[in-house]
Amino acid sequence: MGKSSLVNSLKRSRAVGVSSTPGFTKSIQQVRLDAHINLLDSPGVMFSDETNDGELVLRNCLKIEHIADPVTVAYTIVSKCTTHQLCSVYGIEPFRSGDEFLMAVAKKRGKLGKAGVPNLVETARTVIQVSLAVLQTICYLRLTRLCVVLCGGAVCGGGLGLER
Repeated sequence: MGKSSLVNSLKRSRAVGVSSTPGFTKSIQQVRLDAHINLLDSPGVMFSDETNDGELVLRNCLKIEHIADPVTVAYTIVSKCTTHQLCSVYGIEPFRSGDEFLMAVAKKRGKLGKAGVPNLVETARTVIQVSLAVLQTICYLRLTRLCVVLCGGAVCGGGLGLER
């Protein structure tokens, strides 16, 4: 769930367009929530000097299918998480490097090629997809808590699942 979806949920109507495609919101849009609250829906692109695929994917600025080197992006994800977090999400034993992590996930998920050699590219794509899903879930939970606070525990609607 993104910012535009949150705006629509709080407004309880389709006030702004939404899409699962990164970069859908092109300009800042003001939505009047009530007499005292105006919301701004803005593009989600966060400017940075970083231009590598890993940083762009994690900022939701690059589609997974456009990643040139998924293994390098998976290494970026590994560098931003603790070993405990990754072991918990993927159900693997502790590891010492990005290569060990990808090999463990490949074995756990059955991403093996001929002669049982781990397919690191396919495993990296899986890691990217799972990691983005986990990030979206975390963001959804934070937005849900924010909505409960803003609505004072009242019904927010919009499919947030907050209905009492």
